[in-house]
Amino acid sequence: METSTLHDLLLRLHDRGVTLALGAAGDTIRLAPAAAVDDDLRHDVRASKPALLDLLHRQTWDRARRVDVMRGSTYMLLHDALPYVAGRCFSCWTALPPGHRWGRCPDCAAAMRLVLTTPTTNTVTTDPEVTTHA
Repeated sequence: METSTLHDLLLRLHDRGVTLALGAAGDTIRLAPAAAVDDDLRHDVRASKPALLDLLHRQTWDRARRVDVMRGSTYMLLHDALPYVAGRCFSCWTALPPGHRWGRCPDCAAAMRLVLTTPTTNTVTTDPEVTTHA
């Protein structure tokens, strides 16, 4: 799938408030909330499934790597020697979302929450009112 088409699909999902997650076996995509996913959107997700699965697997690997590194860091930083700069994550130095001047990027914040909570396994809901499969 072309990157621009995948990007457009991700924007459509975001505009509807739909989140994506890997299914338990890693070969399905969970969409939540199910009520925000109509037949056309479900069709487009299925058509883009290989590209979406690749993206979700890369995000899962990256978050797991961040968790592993942060567990060994006193201050839960991905890189210890980065300067504090407005608009940059002080853990990995990626750009922060618009309107955020200081703090962690969403990926580092999620990894930090995983480090601080137990268990750190990926929990997938089975409530049919919350998720739908693609």
